[in-house]
Amino acid sequence: APRRYRDFVQQRDLIKKCWTACRGGARIDASQLQTALTVAERKFAADRERRHPSSGAQDVDEATAADILGRVASDGDTLDRNDFLHALVLWRSTARARDRCVRNESAC
Repeated sequence: APRRYRDFVQQRDLIKKCWTACRGGARIDASQLQTALTVAERKFAADRERRHPSSGAQDVDEATAADILGRVASDGDTLDRNDFLHALVLWRSTARARDRCVRNESAC
């Protein structure tokens, strides 16, 4: 249980950091989401590199950010913090799949 709590706290810090990096007020739009997810991706990539060298960070492109925003926005075309948490989870799952692909390719 302590580990889960630590992860949650670290995630809260991460969300705060990303939200600040994209100058999020109450809500963020697609280009701010792009910035926020890129910040998150670099942080995750740095953690990943420590465990096993991988593909490094891949900046989030506009189309991906717009797609994620479209899928998680609970109202209109902007996200609140809660929506951003969902966006982060969605981004992580696509990034994990991408990393697996990269690792599999480099294995052969």
